Amino acid sequence: MLMSALESEALAHLATCALIRGFVAEDYGTGSLLLTFDVPHVDGVRVQYRIVVDGDGPHLFASEEPATRRLPEFCPERHIIEGGHLCMYWPGELTFSVTDSDSAGRWLDLLLNFLRLQRRAAYTRKWPNHETWAHGRAAIHQQRAENAADGLGAELRRALDARQLRAFSEAASTFRVLQDDQPLFSVWRSPNRHDQRGHRLACALELGSRKRKVIHGKRAELLEELAFALVHWELDEMRFWMHYKDRVCCGTIEDCPLRKSLGAEDGTEV
Repeated sequence: MLMSALESEALAHLATCALIRGFVAEDYGTGSLLLTFDVPHVDGVRVQYRIVVDGDGPHLFASEEPATRRLPEFCPERHIIEGGHLCMYWPGELTFSVTDSDSAGRWLDLLLNFLRLQRRAAYTRKWPNHETWAHGRAAIHQQRAENAADGLGAELRRALDARQLRAFSEAASTFRVLQDDQPLFSVWRSPNRHDQRGHRLACALELGSRKRKVIHGKRAELLEELAFALVHWELDEMRFWMHYKDRVCCGTIEDCPLRKSLGAEDGTEV
């Protein structure tokens, strides 16, 4: 019976969609739903998971049932956060509300894809792609960087997606951005130039061609935003890992900062 789970409209939609797909859906108590299902992979292997789903209004949160856990209990590099919750998306990316059968189906699709990526991550010992959000508050600055890069052209966006860009502060109001360690542009705010609203105007010096070109206006503002976001993205990533510096690495990801700094134990594989 699904009596307590069905008290949540979002969980009710999810349970119905899961049953149609052949999953087993059970009441897990305290308003939670337990889904049991196989995840098919391209090599023909099917891996069974038991996933507990909790709801907060239309928003759903997934974690593995502790007794049958296949994944690490905590691994930020595999997007498994405190309490074993699966971080399938970031609210800044999309506010995923389950309000009907269609949105419930999309939520299940996200879950299945996430679990497929987990098997690849366990095999290759790295996350399979860059289509993911940074940790903690760093995701806010990643989103800012992506929005700025979108306004600057496809070439910069591709470089950002490939994680080829980094930035550092040269002075209080000056930033330098590099692509694969090659200087790309510098930006600064002039203390003596202001727009009609009194805001300091940004200037930029693009270094990627033979001729150095000073940029003003909207493009300079976007270059400044990109540089600022890159710097703070890195800083907040560092703060995130410092917060968890005493956690033992699960040992399943080769380049995990916890593994590098603390050593690792053998982790769970799927």
